Parts: sequence; C-alpha cells; structure tokens
Amino acid sequence: MVQNNWLYNYQFINGISDTLNGMNRRTKGKSRMHLAIRGLMAHYDTFEFDFKLVFKDLMLVSKYFFGILTDITPYIFISSHGDIGSIDWGIFRHH
Repeated sequence: MVQNNWLYNYQFINGISDTLNGMNRRTKGKSRMHLAIRGLMAHYDTFEFDFKLVFKDLMLVSKYFFGILTDITPYIFISSHGDIGSIDWGIFRHH
C-alpha cells in the first residue's frame, strides 16, 4: 500500500480504477468491481458535491474532537421516535 502510494493515487480516476481492477482480480472476477468505475464516471458531479459537503463537516468534527476548535456546541439529534444517539452530519454548529 505504501510502496504503490495507494492513498495518493485515490485522488485520480486512474488510481481508483486500478484499485477496483485489483479487487476484481483478487475475487477472480466474481466481484465485478472493475465495473464500478462506470458509475463513478456517470455520476461524478453528484459524488463530488456530496463529498465536499461531508468532508467539510468531517473536518469540523475532527477539529472539535482533537480540541482544535473550542467555539462550537455539539447538538444531539433525537429522532421522531425519541431515540437518542442517531447521528446527523449537522450535529456540530458554530456559535
């Protein structure tokens, strides 16, 4: 993984495609994982938009947990059934 710099290469379509092809080879073609690149390409703009939304919140939550941010208040999401603990990406908001 380190030798082939996988994490770095995930930022490129070819890097993702290589990984999916490798996964398909390791399952002797049963996973058909190599075909997933078609879905990625067909819906790339949607995936990118969603990723940017999630990543922004992920960075905020990560900074909170690592103690970098102290000016945010966590909110607990309570479902319509009264269950506590369901997580919503909007649980942390700036004051």
